[in-house]
Amino acid sequence: MSFVLLRRGFVGRSIIAKWTIKTPVVLSFRSYASKNKGKAKQAPQSDVKGSHATSTSGFIPTSQRALSDEAAQAEYDKTSTKMVAAVDWLRKEVAGITARAIGHVTPAILDSVKVILPENSKELRLEEVATVGVREGTNLLVTLYEDKNLKYVEKAIYAAKLPNIAPQKVDARTLKIVIPRPTMEARAALLNTASKTSEDTRVQLRKLKDASMRKHKWKPRSDEGEQFQKLCDTRIKEVDQILTKAKRELGT
Repeated sequence: MSFVLLRRGFVGRSIIAKWTIKTPVVLSFRSYASKNKGKAKQAPQSDVKGSHATSTSGFIPTSQRALSDEAAQAEYDKTSTKMVAAVDWLRKEVAGITARAIGHVTPAILDSVKVILPENSKELRLEEVATVGVREGTNLLVTLYEDKNLKYVEKAIYAAKLPNIAPQKVDARTLKIVIPRPTMEARAALLNTASKTSEDTRVQLRKLKDASMRKHKWKPRSDEGEQFQKLCDTRIKEVDQILTKAKRELGT
C-alpha cells in the first residue's frame, strides 16, 4: 500500500512526494518554459575596467618586416647581391653540365675553363683570349686571338678536368675538341658533378648569411637574424629547383 501527496510550491513548481511501505522519498521537479525561449544568448560583456582585447590580425611576422636600421638594410642588400650572383653562376654551370650529359655540343661546355697567362696572374675566362665555335655538330673549335697563348689555353682546358675533353692542335692558333656522345657512365658522372656543385653553392650561401650575422652580432631570433635566414632559405630553394630541373632533363 502507498500514498501520494501533491503540493504546489512557492515558485510554480510541483513537488510530488511518494511514500511506500519502506518509506523511500522521491522528489520530482517540473520546470516551466521561459518567456525568452528561442532568443539567442548573448556573450557576457566584461565589466572589468581597463581590460582591452587586442586583435592579432594586423601583426606582421618578423621574417616579413622591413629592416628599419639603415646599416642592416645595407648589409642585407650586399649579401643578397652576392647570393644572387652565386645562384646565377650555378644555373649557368648546371646548364653546361646538362648540355654535355644529353650530348648537346655548345661553347658553354668550356665555361669552366680559366686561363692564366705569364704576364697576368689573374684567371681569365676562355672567351677573353679566344673564340669558341661549333663545327659539324660534334666538334668545338677554339681560335686564339694571339698564337703565343696556345699552350696556356691547352693547359687550362686539361686543368678544368672536363670528362672526355681532349684538345687537339690544328694550327698555331686553333684547337679542336671532339665531343663524344656521352655514355651512361658519363651521364651519371656529370649528374654527380651537378649535385656536388649544387651542394657547394648551398654551403656558400649559408656562409654568406653567417658572415653577416657574425659581423653585426645579430642573434638568430632577432628581426635581422630572421630576415637573413629567410633570404638564405629563398636562395637555397632556387638551388634545389635548378638541380631538380637538371635531373628531370636527364631522365633521372
